[in-house]
Amino acid sequence: MRNRRVLGGSLAALVCASIVATAPSASASFPGENGDIAYATLGRSLAVRAIDPAGTDDHQLSIGAADAGDAEYVADGTAAIIVEYPGRRSRLVRLDLASSTRTVILSGTEAPSGTIFSVGVSPDDTQVVFCMLQRRGWRLFTVGMDGSALTRISSGTDDCHADWGSNGRIVATEELDSGAPQLFTMLPDGSDRQVVTTFPVPGPRWPFVFFMVPSWAPDASHIVFGAQRNIRYSEIWSIEPDGSNLTNLTQTAKRHEYGPLFSPDGSLVAFTRERPSRHGLGAGDLWTMDPAGGGALRLTDTLRRDEYSRSWQALVP
Repeated sequence: MRNRRVLGGSLAALVCASIVATAPSASASFPGENGDIAYATLGRSLAVRAIDPAGTDDHQLSIGAADAGDAEYVADGTAAIIVEYPGRRSRLVRLDLASSTRTVILSGTEAPSGTIFSVGVSPDDTQVVFCMLQRRGWRLFTVGMDGSALTRISSGTDDCHADWGSNGRIVATEELDSGAPQLFTMLPDGSDRQVVTTFPVPGPRWPFVFFMVPSWAPDASHIVFGAQRNIRYSEIWSIEPDGSNLTNLTQTAKRHEYGPLFSPDGSLVAFTRERPSRHGLGAGDLWTMDPAGGGALRLTDTLRRDEYSRSWQALVP
């Protein structure tokens, strides 16, 4: 491939290092009090971990021997939907956090052909939206929490990185034939597709190209995403669903930032910031900031492990 494609919260590197190519997408934050932040890690293996907003109590979230590359908490924070890769197959598993009980939603033999790259959960906890990389491109599917009603909802050439908001709409991305990344929203059946914004075609000499990976605010008033706009470095952006008030939240010189997601109370945004490196793309650490882009706080400091923010748990009384 011409460029190494990195998904804001998703691991293009993770893909090449393990399976065929993996890259989970950003996940929603539902309203509530701020719980743990789930994040994907790329080290000796693929795993999903969780950490509290203060940067303590860092622990593994995914359970079992299979590699795991993405996760999203359900709306009440009691469970997480995890993408696992047993061998060369992909499957969706629901993990009950209180009992550590794992339930397979969609097995590797039942899933469509391809590799699952992202997962999102409906606000009523009845459906999952996920993206698969197939031979003819990226495709979006929904499936019931019980594994029923598997449905393809893609209508674009390359649709992926879907996030299900508290307003019932799905935000996702499409890579147009020109190579330009586009952000759009739609209803869960794929209808009423509305363009939010389109960014310019990536520069021909950029060594890394980051996918525009979106995440809803808990009240669905804004969408945050990481992307490159006329510069080679990925930055964090905020926009309203109608395409207004596009705002650059980070303008850090010569540092890639990607994978943003709102906290459940709306007071913080978690994201990944790349370390400086002389040898290409540096490892990423987790950070938080306020929704205006200030008050950045580092949560992790790991030299040899990439970390990608995936989902922020809502604690609901």
